[in-house]
Amino acid sequence: MIVDTAEAAEVIREWLRKNVTGDRQIADDHPLIESGLLTSLQTVGLVVMLEERFGLVIEDEEFDEDNFASIAAISSLVASKTA
Repeated sequence: MIVDTAEAAEVIREWLRKNVTGDRQIADDHPLIESGLLTSLQTVGLVVMLEERFGLVIEDEEFDEDNFASIAAISSLVASKTA
């Protein structure tokens, strides 16, 4: 399944609204981890959802702050893993 960054970003935004922000909108470049919005436990939940939704595996070495810094960073990771 090939996923583009826009599709991945929408899925991530929806997950964040349901599980983190409580319907509050955030920009795609908002620093999720740096700002404290996304905790390590929530990041694990997000990874599980992404793996199940898109049929991909996020390797341990990819599980770092750079790849999960923002919606844009996460969607780029997803798109690269499904290309």
